[in-house]
Amino acid sequence: MADPKTYDGVGRCVYCGAASYTKEANDPLALEHIIPLALDGTLELPAASCQACERITGRIEQIVLRGSLRGIREHLGLKSRGKEGRPDTLPIFGVRNEGEKEQRFDVPIEDYPTTLLMLTAREALIFLPPGSPHDGQVWNYFATDIGKFVAKYGLHSFSHPALDAHSFLRMLGKIAHSFLTAEIGLGTFRPTLPDMILGKSEDFWRYIGGVDKPGPASEELHEISIEPPRQHEGRSYHMVRLRLFARLGAPAYLIAAGEAL
Repeated sequence: MADPKTYDGVGRCVYCGAASYTKEANDPLALEHIIPLALDGTLELPAASCQACERITGRIEQIVLRGSLRGIREHLGLKSRGKEGRPDTLPIFGVRNEGEKEQRFDVPIEDYPTTLLMLTAREALIFLPPGSPHDGQVWNYFATDIGKFVAKYGLHSFSHPALDAHSFLRMLGKIAHSFLTAEIGLGTFRPTLPDMILGKSEDFWRYIGGVDKPGPASEELHEISIEPPRQHEGRSYHMVRLRLFARLGAPAYLIAAGEAL
């Protein structure tokens, strides 16, 4: 990913077009972290979000960041906005003996069985019509030795926080849309993603697809760039390539974030 960078202020909400933070007062629009701060995102887009859209995108990110990505964030020591600081423990739910009722165990951070769950998909998913099936699968990365954890705590089985696929895809869309806006400017393209980001559409796979061969693990924690435009049915689309946790060899995504005007 690029070095820390603050772009020029937008002056409009990049999601709904509002000119002020709230309808009641002409307050300045909020700063947008393109990749969430809690993922050590370093790209900032000032004056880019109204309060209503900030709340929506914030809820999306919190579902993912405090859910399936919580363990890996703590494992890597990524930033946290929490006033209480880093936790000493994280919860898992498991059973010690087959047939018992699942219960909660608060596990010290140093012992927590950390995995990274992400979606993969074939590249052809981009531009599928609404409602089309997809073959998105869950990609797993094991950051700690699960066998040692199970043996140490005497568990028969346990479960991690589930990957919320819809929130994850909406977060990818939010990152791609705000990055394209920062790079080429609001009003220079016809956005494809805001309805999906704001929950007005469940057409998650129409513009988000996978990269067949993302390459080896990178030295960068995350990678994001604008790729050459792609043609489809006589239209040209701006493509954002996004690879969160590239350092761990995670999947990459190719996102059609806007139609060229």
